[in-house]
Amino acid sequence: MRFCKMGIIAVGLAVVIQSVLQLAKANTAVLPAVAPSNLHFLTEHSPPGQFLTAEGEVAGATVELLKVVANNLQQDVQFSLLSWARAYEIALQGNNTVLFETARIPQREDRFKWVGPIKLFDMRLYGTERVSQSKLELNSLHRTYRACGYRGAAHVSYLTALGFEEGKNLTLTSRAGDCLQMISKGRTDIVALNYYRYGDQRSEGNVVIYAMNPLYFSELFLAFSPFVSDSVVASWQQELFNSFRDGTMRKTYKPHYPATMIDRLEAYARLVNP
Repeated sequence: MRFCKMGIIAVGLAVVIQSVLQLAKANTAVLPAVAPSNLHFLTEHSPPGQFLTAEGEVAGATVELLKVVANNLQQDVQFSLLSWARAYEIALQGNNTVLFETARIPQREDRFKWVGPIKLFDMRLYGTERVSQSKLELNSLHRTYRACGYRGAAHVSYLTALGFEEGKNLTLTSRAGDCLQMISKGRTDIVALNYYRYGDQRSEGNVVIYAMNPLYFSELFLAFSPFVSDSVVASWQQELFNSFRDGTMRKTYKPHYPATMIDRLEAYARLVNP
């Protein structure tokens, strides 16, 4: 029993150390010099939309789509992948920055100029079989179970509203995806995930998690610096929706995202310009 406990502790420490090192790398990364006429796109590690390749290049489905849009606009762009907190801080201070994928919530509305949506979130609680089969009311889950959230994400406020408290029964991680590692190792019971990506259930290691209660529906946008001209922002909105209409977005997103989300994004573009 002592060996098992020590093994679990060692695995847990390894996960924590790995996350800390990855966050430190993101936070100390040297940002590229960006010409004043270029747009600097800032994002976080969130596959399959955006991630770093083995060669250190920012890639992913969303990145690929944005590169197509930029090419059509003959707009020079550069991409940096950072922790969300640092990316957000730089976006607030920069003159030519674009933060993505960004939830358009009231607290952020006046801080940016918005283009999109580029993705949709149907955010729901997911739990282990024990949680999903419990008969507890939603507002009572915090009395029995532990939750995990991604620090700075919109869903954290919903978890705290349900009674989960950091340092007590809520763990906040520094990287998207860390909560899935925790639930697979039995270190948490409930996570918030996008139903469009994870569906009714998902296997994480030897643990199966099940979709439970809806939390909120959210649209994700490109958040342009307020110093970017209105004409540039308008051209990005038009060309993004052109990519929705001509099949580019569907071709890019189809290997990674459900048809339900793709259909809804195309519907947005038809409503704006049938």
